[in-house]
Amino acid sequence: NTKQQQATWQKAAWGYFTKNRHSITGLAGVTQDSPQLSMWTLGDNIAATIMAHQLELIDNAELDAQLSTIIGFLSTMKLFFGKLPNTLYNAETGEMVDYNNQPNETGWSAPDIGRLLTWLHIAKHLYPQFAEYIDKAVLRWNMCDVVKDGQLYSATKYWDDDAKKAHIKPFIEGRLGVEEYAALGFELWGFDTSKAALLEPHETEIILDIAIPYDARDPRTTETPSTVTSLPFIAMQLEHKTLPPYLQQLARSMYAVQ
Repeated sequence: NTKQQQATWQKAAWGYFTKNRHSITGLAGVTQDSPQLSMWTLGDNIAATIMAHQLELIDNAELDAQLSTIIGFLSTMKLFFGKLPNTLYNAETGEMVDYNNQPNETGWSAPDIGRLLTWLHIAKHLYPQFAEYIDKAVLRWNMCDVVKDGQLYSATKYWDDDAKKAHIKPFIEGRLGVEEYAALGFELWGFDTSKAALLEPHETEIILDIAIPYDARDPRTTETPSTVTSLPFIAMQLEHKTLPPYLQQLARSMYAVQ
């Protein structure tokens, strides 16, 4: 029946994390075959642990052990330029890596940090015994570089041949849906993300008689694809109690067209 089928799906989903945890960090990477760990993936680890406990797949002792492991990693992991979580880490070693999984500092991702902040906020309110330790871990980060004048900025590292040193190049990474979702995560921690939360600039495409907005920024000049995916809208509805009416409508339209 449906209840039994749901229980099977729940166990299978939690099984991914238990099977793919790495012994040193206790964390599962982005895929079964890759040890790379983004802050979005770290948010996945927290979400899976919390939901496994809420669904009674794990007991209090396992919840405490796993959340303690995650918070321990957050409290000790090296930061990009000493400022913010690096874009990627190696889940086997806990070290910062690049996209080839080689030791390196690469930058940070505002959307990924936004997702992580959402689940850290959920964790500390569901389990207040961890709140102090979560706050201390987040206070290590220099948010001045990722949130400016209501906008979210990711960053990458580039090498200046003239100065013979590395510099930080900020850019707006999120596109429609992802950017608004990330903004909600930062907002939970009291940051002004008013510009990142706006749909503008956007245009509209009619699909099956349903108006679907998409990001109007030209990917030929921004070098960032303007894709529209359902994931951030599903996550908004599942993870945030209240959404602005325009995001509620957009989420319903995304669901309807599928």
